[in-house]
Amino acid sequence: MVGPAVNFYENSLLMTKGFQQTAIYILIIVFVLLYLDFRSFSYTIFALIPLLIGLLFLFGIMSLGNIHLNMANFFSIPILIGTGIDYGVHAVHRYKETLSPLIITKSTGSAIILTALTTILGFGSLMIAQHKGVVSLGLIMSIGSFTSFLSSLILLPSVLKHMGKKKDTPQGISEND
Repeated sequence: MVGPAVNFYENSLLMTKGFQQTAIYILIIVFVLLYLDFRSFSYTIFALIPLLIGLLFLFGIMSLGNIHLNMANFFSIPILIGTGIDYGVHAVHRYKETLSPLIITKSTGSAIILTALTTILGFGSLMIAQHKGVVSLGLIMSIGSFTSFLSSLILLPSVLKHMGKKKDTPQGISEND
């Protein structure tokens, strides 16, 4: 005979495994869609940088802050993949138009800032809830959105500038690489 506690534990393990698999599938689908959009492996990787570095920093902050994924907040990871990729996509599209990494911080940066702030404020408002799970969801979403946002405005232009100097083409990155 199995009790409710054992059922809950086993179900939570299955759900956690399912969300981990979902996150991997989402990343693969996002990669394929980005490649179809950019038609370039380099641009696809560049567009993924803010998301991947943002998630890396999120998990680092969670580790330092002793914040754990739980049944209420692990929903945040697939959502962060969906919202976090947005910053990189817009920045790389803008870069492709001008081939200047500085344009990202000048023109597209204001749109990215507005998008990030509305996302952070929207999910951040969950942190005043009474339910601790909802609070942790809001916290993880806010931190993840913030780290992806910072990566898109600080790291991505630096990477594009550096990679632009290393490539053989006059402007750096060719369309067909």
